[in-house]
Amino acid sequence: MSTLGMLVFSLALSHSAESGSGHDLNSRRQVGDANLPQESKRESKVPENLEEALAMKLISKEDLVAPKDLSEQIKAEKAPVIWNVGSQKNILGAVKIGELQFESSKKLLAEAERQVSKSTEIVLYCGCCPLEYCEPMMQALALLRELGYTDLKVLNFKEGLKEDWIDLNYPMDPAK
Repeated sequence: MSTLGMLVFSLALSHSAESGSGHDLNSRRQVGDANLPQESKRESKVPENLEEALAMKLISKEDLVAPKDLSEQIKAEKAPVIWNVGSQKNILGAVKIGELQFESSKKLLAEAERQVSKSTEIVLYCGCCPLEYCEPMMQALALLRELGYTDLKVLNFKEGLKEDWIDLNYPMDPAK
């Protein structure tokens, strides 16, 4: 199994072992992998919320993208790479990855990784809930930083995809 696969697998195991199948905003997860070579072993804490992700410097306030701004970039055909790391519908131009606790999402992430460099600007979104408490987003952010991505942005949903994107008639992918 690749290092990516091992990291995602250990992240998924810690998630399912501690929080069951749903989103548990109160549990604290540690990511590590006993199967990695000794020099590769690391424990990466997955933040519980946006405040913790900011404190851990996984993301900065400048890296939070307003839905209106991304919508305008899409309409002007100047959008960055967009990855959907949740279970919600795709906004126009987004690559569907899904929640990284699932095997199918790990495969989609591996495919998407082949398309971009680690320094490519990538906007991540989930949209299941307010970004402030979005567990799939925090998992994706921690993993992608661990994998070496340096220019990650996060779509700053105050409520979720429906309220902050769809209801405002921002561009959606009609096929997904």
